[in-house]
Amino acid sequence: MFTKRLLAGLLAVLLCFAFVACTDTTPDTSDSKSTSDTSESKTSVTDTSATETTGTSSTETSETGTSSSETTGSETTGSDTSATETSGSQTTETPVVPPTVNPVDVVEDLETITVGKYVTLRYNANAVDVTATAEKGVGSRENVTITVTPKNGYIFDGFSTSNAIVNGSSVVSTSTTYSFAATKAVTVFANSSFALTYHANGGQFKNGFNGTDTFSAVFYLNPVTLQDNGSFARDGYTLIGYNTKADGTGEYVTLGGRVNAYGNGALDLYCVWAENTADSDFTVIADGTGVAITQYNGSAETVTIPEQIGGKTVVKIKSGAFLNNANVKKIIVPKTVKTIEKNAFNACSALESLVIWDASYSGTWSGATLSDDCLKNCTAFKSIFINTIYTLNSDWTSCGASKFDRLMWAKDKKKIIIVGGSGSLYGYDCAVIDAALGGEYEIVNLGENANITSILYFDIIEEFITEGDIVLWCPEPGSWTLGSSNCSNRFWNFRKADYSFMQYLNLSYYDNFFSSFATNCTTLASSTFKDFDKLSADVSKYGDVLSNRDSGLNHYDYNFNYSLSEKATLTELFGNITAKGGKIFFSFAAMENTSSLDEYEISNYEDMILELPGVVSISDYENCIYDYTYFWDSAWHLTDEGATLRSQHVAEDLLKALGKNN
Repeated sequence: MFTKRLLAGLLAVLLCFAFVACTDTTPDTSDSKSTSDTSESKTSVTDTSATETTGTSSTETSETGTSSSETTGSETTGSDTSATETSGSQTTETPVVPPTVNPVDVVEDLETITVGKYVTLRYNANAVDVTATAEKGVGSRENVTITVTPKNGYIFDGFSTSNAIVNGSSVVSTSTTYSFAATKAVTVFANSSFALTYHANGGQFKNGFNGTDTFSAVFYLNPVTLQDNGSFARDGYTLIGYNTKADGTGEYVTLGGRVNAYGNGALDLYCVWAENTADSDFTVIADGTGVAITQYNGSAETVTIPEQIGGKTVVKIKSGAFLNNANVKKIIVPKTVKTIEKNAFNACSALESLVIWDASYSGTWSGATLSDDCLKNCTAFKSIFINTIYTLNSDWTSCGASKFDRLMWAKDKKKIIIVGGSGSLYGYDCAVIDAALGGEYEIVNLGENANITSILYFDIIEEFITEGDIVLWCPEPGSWTLGSSNCSNRFWNFRKADYSFMQYLNLSYYDNFFSSFATNCTTLASSTFKDFDKLSADVSKYGDVLSNRDSGLNHYDYNFNYSLSEKATLTELFGNITAKGGKIFFSFAAMENTSSLDEYEISNYEDMILELPGVVSISDYENCIYDYTYFWDSAWHLTDEGATLRSQHVAEDLLKALGKNN
């Protein structure tokens, strides 16, 4: 599989040839630093938590998957030396408008290239320039030399083998030139980090923080910001996010959200403070040891509810507290609030956005509640901003972070965005498509899990579509993959690493957004986590799973349960995407050649999808049917070979649809 994937990405390798001198000669003496590539191990793990269903029921059911290949596979643990914070004295800063930092002229990508016969080199081309040679040695050995030159403000952290430093692998060399002898397959990581400088912007640094931090750039093109961890304070104000400019005119990001680096390794981030609304503007009553707000009496456009009123903690917002307020446009709810009751903001005709924290509903308090009816009749409401106190990210769902990281990076680039369930997560080797299309498009595989409504993806994609982009929709026939208003647990599981994308959602599309969020948050405190900047080495830059998947030699039946329960929503979203110059192509998810496949049902299924505006079918269903030996552990999960074959077929379909098959 390792060799197959490299061959599939041959064009990408050739494009990197100027950086790499490869020989096909006999290698030289071995080196104790040369290690077998455990990140490419063939081991699979059973994980019943990584399950999904494509049926019409709103209940999430199980199937066999793999831990973290639903993304990660096995992972080495160890200290994260690339993310060490330097402590310092508390200081106070005044706002300073920084010099304008323009994006670098050429925004590169995460690269995987071959050096000689044995070495696979992984690095961030934004962070370092690379030259590499592999020269003939003695016997079966090759003498390999890799030299990196840091650029664009990135920090070079050294070389490691088998895995990245951030994932626990040891540093084998801190020099920018690493020479060694190779006798067997090994993956070498040129580790780099973003250098983040935080400015208190009128506040103070607290708890020994001195304003500097790093974020590993091995697997990501953009960093995640510091969560709400008590590093900043300002009397009478609430920290609600960061901005890339001190005066707030740059890009805004939530606490613990991902910020677009535009290819720069050194970023300045400025605290965004909201002045607390005066205690006298609220009427409160006792609620346990805290207080509940029963009435807001002011007329401000932005209301920042303080964590304490009258010296007591604010824990609840009662029904009708903001009833019929015609002035307020933004409400900031502190993390001390554990309950927002039904109708709390009823008929706030000007209300556009809400700021909340996952900490409020994380199980810190028993019975934490958040009603989906708290925003009744708020006709102007647009955006939700979610801050986090959590530094860690769930393991098997962490591929979601890399997928949306790549989408952000590709915002202004010509791209193909794949939308589907795990049939797309396991069903593509996007290097094949990339090579077939000559590198013309950046490819982003958003395939995650069939228990996530496709509306989420189209809702976010709309923000990032530019003229000429392609959305390739490959849904398994099920209630969520075909668009549902229901927000499942998986809807939130895959977003734990970055809530910032939630600000792009139109909440009118979803029925249980707040209640599902609160339910998900109750699991955070007891979940299994890892650092934000870690990611399995078995996830490709495109978002494909790379871990080995051999056929289970099983047969699977199909039950086509399909309907467009939210046809009006999909119609609106597809209209918005095509209005921005995007194309929407449909291809069937890969299916096994079995007697349970009904040609009549498949035809009806396709006809239903083609009723949506702008959708073009690019694949004959016969070309999406494969022998059972190409399936791994379910009706929708392809083996490595199946994913490559499937990608070859879809590449041909894309070329034909784009008129480039001659």
